[in-house]
Amino acid sequence: MAPLDAPRQDSGRAALEKSWSRGWDHYQHRRYAEALPHFWQVATHDTSRRFEKVFNYLGQAYFKLGRADSALQVYALGVARFPADDNLRRNLAFLHTSRGNYAAAITQYRELQQRGQATLEDLRRLAGLYRRAGREQEALPLFETLLAANPGDAEARRQLEELYQSSGETEKWLASLEQTLARQPEDTLSLLRLAGARLERREYQSALALLDRYLALAPSTTKALGLKGEAQKNLGQFAAALATFEQARARAGHDATLLVQIAACHCGLRQYAAARSCAQQALQRRADYGSALLVLGEIYETCARECVRAKGRVEFDDKLVFQLAYEAYDQAQQDSATRTEAKQRMAALASLLPGSEDYFMNKNHGQATGPCYAWLRH
Repeated sequence: MAPLDAPRQDSGRAALEKSWSRGWDHYQHRRYAEALPHFWQVATHDTSRRFEKVFNYLGQAYFKLGRADSALQVYALGVARFPADDNLRRNLAFLHTSRGNYAAAITQYRELQQRGQATLEDLRRLAGLYRRAGREQEALPLFETLLAANPGDAEARRQLEELYQSSGETEKWLASLEQTLARQPEDTLSLLRLAGARLERREYQSALALLDRYLALAPSTTKALGLKGEAQKNLGQFAAALATFEQARARAGHDATLLVQIAACHCGLRQYAAARSCAQQALQRRADYGSALLVLGEIYETCARECVRAKGRVEFDDKLVFQLAYEAYDQAQQDSATRTEAKQRMAALASLLPGSEDYFMNKNHGQATGPCYAWLRH
């Protein structure tokens, strides 16, 4: 029987070749709808699996016709028929991604990875899918692999830095920022991020140096000026900080946050009237702003403590001003952002407040009148 079957087999192969040739001709000339039936003839009858690219072209034809759902089904069929076809997997993963089916897309890229066929671009896409799916710890080693393969890969480094920061791996995050700046000294984003991190770690001198570098490249950035002023203020450089914050205010207008910082600088310079004015301006913009209430209390408290040190004793005038500080802190409790600090400051002042006996002994003394507190009357 074999000799009789041979012509039929040859005829079958010839028919498949003819269908393939016609499908390919239509496809090359962008007649995608006309190509489909010929490619399906091949896909359906190619039991010997000689035309392994047919599902790729079928899928592409559907995709180019705007039929992404059909293309996805074709690629899934193709992967089942030709599991070693990496392009089919990539196309299937792409369509799953475009539809938000991240888990399904991850499965395809993971298969490529496990078979040792994943390219760097595949790993990049897989890492991105892990991030979209909220599986950031699985994304992290992939971005590390990308960066090890190409230390100049700016996007991989950026993603890695975000992951280090969000996962609490602060030292790795800072080290990566330093490496970025070693390669690109004028990378303003990295300069600003690193400066902010140094500021949070109270490394004020280091933060200041980074901010000076940043501002030399982008001199009109309000955020950087604000950070620089904060570093200067924390270093006790109140006059310099005040000048920096005023620069920022000239660009940002009467921003409540900047007004609080300016008030703190005036307080550090013992310019209490100016300090109170700025704090009050901030409260005019945000009546419940905890930070403004804290700095207002700090102004009263700092002045009172300075007066007490100068005299060597606490008098009723001082207690009245400590009471003003206490009341400002009490109001700051209403803001959840400053509640804890406000309570701590109130507790520290509790023993310095006027009591009933103080008020009885000073019935006609309703406000502080000593020379230390002349500014309160302006």
